[in-house]
Amino acid sequence: MNAIKEERNQDSVVIQVEEVHSHVTLPSQQRMSENSALTIDMVTPEKKEQDESCKDSQNCKTQVRFLDVFSLWCSIESNFDDLSFFILFFIAAVIYLPLPFGHPAMPAFRLLLDFTMTILLFSAVSRLPRKILVVFNPIVVASACTMAGIAYFERVKGFDIYHGVNLYKTGITFISLVEKTNVGWPGAGDVLSATMDVSIISLAFNIYKNRPDQFRQWIIVVASILPTAFLVMFITPLFAHTIGCKPEDSIVWSSRSVTAAIGMVIGRALGANQSVVTCIIIFTGVMGPIFGNTLFRIARVKEDDYMTRGITMGAHSHGVGTTYLLTTKQTRASGMSSIAFAVFGTIGVIVASIPALSSIIESLSGL
Repeated sequence: MNAIKEERNQDSVVIQVEEVHSHVTLPSQQRMSENSALTIDMVTPEKKEQDESCKDSQNCKTQVRFLDVFSLWCSIESNFDDLSFFILFFIAAVIYLPLPFGHPAMPAFRLLLDFTMTILLFSAVSRLPRKILVVFNPIVVASACTMAGIAYFERVKGFDIYHGVNLYKTGITFISLVEKTNVGWPGAGDVLSATMDVSIISLAFNIYKNRPDQFRQWIIVVASILPTAFLVMFITPLFAHTIGCKPEDSIVWSSRSVTAAIGMVIGRALGANQSVVTCIIIFTGVMGPIFGNTLFRIARVKEDDYMTRGITMGAHSHGVGTTYLLTTKQTRASGMSSIAFAVFGTIGVIVASIPALSSIIESLSGL
């Protein structure tokens, strides 16, 4: 276990890493030699000459293992991941472009190319100024850029964009591979979709850290979500059908305020088009970060009112709104948002699973 201390002197800034030994010493720790240690000495430019004479001093040294230095460097250099993905993208593009279409390695390099391209584009868009990101959501912009990239590479290979999109998301999952019901190379979209459930579960740490302290707050959360869920799942399809939407298009609006993973389950239970459901969910999610603060100012919601902001964002913008609250340092509001869309998703799955209630939603949609 390593404890990192930072000492700031007038002459230099020294990072010291002290080794704290536990009662149980691992064999691998016993075999560590002094040759595997590195010395880190961070100095100010003004005292560079004094630092040269200080290198032999014990106070200016830090004996750390190579992996500790590497992990510390990676945490400081935020561009390390982007550089790694860019190298993989460059290698995949160089091999993919001249490779014949029927070559056995073609699916593997297409997967690597599309996957790294998606990650790099999203990372690049996320680095734009916050004022721009309020209008141009990173998910929408990165998706559009990814589609343009797929169209370019497919055009070079002599195909159209539809061919590339079908290979980007083939529907092959880990379960289908294990059960051998759909065997083949998955696309980049399939790999990214497999991480969706994990990313949602990871929000449990945020929920536990920022959970309501009082029972009254839990009552407020549930009492706020129940009528909202009723309006979204029953009234929204009726309104869509009333203004002239087709029945199969009206029913997809019943799952618009949940995450894509839960929305596809609700849409499947209601017989809605899965592709349209996903588009509606993404569209609804990005509306929260774009118009949320403006609507809060109009409604005169205070910035420290984390319950109102969190519940509203979570109930309407699900995971996208929660991520927005996290990136804007509204941690307590993000915890409430996580609870809100988790409760909302649970209610939605329960309602869609009950035949009597799902029949009412279908009739309101005009089916």
